[in-house]
Amino acid sequence: MSQADTRTSATLAMVITEVGPKAVLLVVPRLTGVPLPADHQLWTDLRERLADTAIDLIDLLVVGERTVWSARGSADQWLHHDADQSLDW
Repeated sequence: MSQADTRTSATLAMVITEVGPKAVLLVVPRLTGVPLPADHQLWTDLRERLADTAIDLIDLLVVGERTVWSARGSADQWLHHDADQSLDW
């Protein structure tokens, strides 16, 4: 993770903590609808940073025009949904 990415996740975790929601669902729009390695790193880093809080980090979704990827799968596997398929998660 680059220093800029670390600062971004630290700042985002600070904002989330200061706002103090019960739960957080992050959504990242991408033209391709496919998550980037930085998206996975953000999810991993935020889970670590918010682990000792009462805030429930529900998911990080990467959305495109016809696809949705969910980070709540296993550590190295995103759950994928295509708009032409039924939602089965």
